[in-house]
Amino acid sequence: MPDNITIEPVTRIEGHAKVTIELDKEGEVSDTKLQILQVRGFEKFMEGRQIEHAPILSPRICGICTEAHHVCSAKAVDDFFNVNPPEPARKLRRLLHYAGIIQSHILHFYFLASPDFLFPDAKEKRNVMGIVDEKPDLAKKVIDARKKAKQLTKSIGGKEIHPTTATAGGMTKPITERERQKHMKDMESILEFGEESVELGRNLIEKRKELLDSLGGVDSYQMALVNDGYHEVYDGQLRILDSQGNIVNEFDPSNYSNHIAERVQPHSYLKFPYLKKEGFPEGGYRVNALPRINACDEFRTEKAQTLLEEFRSEYGKPLKPLLYNYARLIEIVHLSEECMKLLEDERITKKNKIRTDVNLDKGSGEGIGVVEAPRGGLFHHYKANEDGILTDVNLIVATVQNNIPCEKDAHQIAEKFINNGEVDDEILNHIEMLIRSYDPCLSCASHAAGGKHPLKIEIVDSEGSLKTSLDNFKNGK
Repeated sequence: MPDNITIEPVTRIEGHAKVTIELDKEGEVSDTKLQILQVRGFEKFMEGRQIEHAPILSPRICGICTEAHHVCSAKAVDDFFNVNPPEPARKLRRLLHYAGIIQSHILHFYFLASPDFLFPDAKEKRNVMGIVDEKPDLAKKVIDARKKAKQLTKSIGGKEIHPTTATAGGMTKPITERERQKHMKDMESILEFGEESVELGRNLIEKRKELLDSLGGVDSYQMALVNDGYHEVYDGQLRILDSQGNIVNEFDPSNYSNHIAERVQPHSYLKFPYLKKEGFPEGGYRVNALPRINACDEFRTEKAQTLLEEFRSEYGKPLKPLLYNYARLIEIVHLSEECMKLLEDERITKKNKIRTDVNLDKGSGEGIGVVEAPRGGLFHHYKANEDGILTDVNLIVATVQNNIPCEKDAHQIAEKFINNGEVDDEILNHIEMLIRSYDPCLSCASHAAGGKHPLKIEIVDSEGSLKTSLDNFKNGK
């Protein structure tokens, strides 16, 4: 009888992950570890650079969450210089951010998650090529919708990935009137696609409804931005819910360090954030699309509000991970509606409307930016010296905040389905399916564990000669 059962790699996620299921002498599950084995270390890479360069550097963390990192970093730099961008600039940032979330949600649902629902009994088809082969018309719609969302991010951000236009005090360029008109039409198409996607997702989940209760869902807190109670992804207050969906706290994001603490574990390069004032619950806390639609009172847009009411009529405010997929589809509809409203403002085409003058010689010593990335709350916290050189960078990304409940959910599934050391492909895919529902973005999330498990990174040139080394990343970074 094996001592461990290993899933390596976890498939159809961004990055590299491994699951180790430990068995006792009777073959029963004793522990489950979600192990992230890649190292990025962007927090250390950014130290020593000028703070105004941070919005250009930070999107390189990831090619999927790139827009979220860009606007979040720009907000932190705004805070450092104590500037408030003009309203048209904030609208451009919102458009960039919303389109980034839309394209990410499309990518996740159709390329990574939906094969589990479309082909539950055909392992060889559970991938994007299975969709292309079996549903070519749907595949074309998916590609077209994501392409249109990415074209909007390119128009605003200057590049298709790793945008460059959000800067201290605003944006460096507007969009053209021609682009504005084009993207308004494109958003109408994406909205229609989003509504079709909700219907498809609802039907697929309904067909596999028996999995909703059996796959995960340990009790935990939830956290998301809200703005006067409305669903929000760019600006607002952080609201915390308990496992029943009751509001237990709400605070300004700039005070996040009074509420959120981080620790490291020896088995993973991911950090393990937890809520300080609410204690350290067994399940930690959750972020992402499902906590966002649980936390808000309502949506500002009509179609999304109708979908929210239907969702809550059916499910209430659930913690069931598979419903993350459903929540993302509702957000596609909502953010498409929001983009259409933002694109109505002609001021986003005027260069003299999108920038506030910034005195780069005057900074506060630190700056904090917070947004909701596609996968949940994202925090950029910068400290700089009197010359504006970054001395400390802390990034708390969405995936690490889901780390504790995701690992606990995986353990719950393993404990439920694995007995006497016996396991099959279906059980292992259930665990992967659970992890996929969180849509982890591990390039963003991976750090290096410190403390008892120091990490030494050596950087060498093409000849193998040592150029520099980074010993024992501090604070678990």
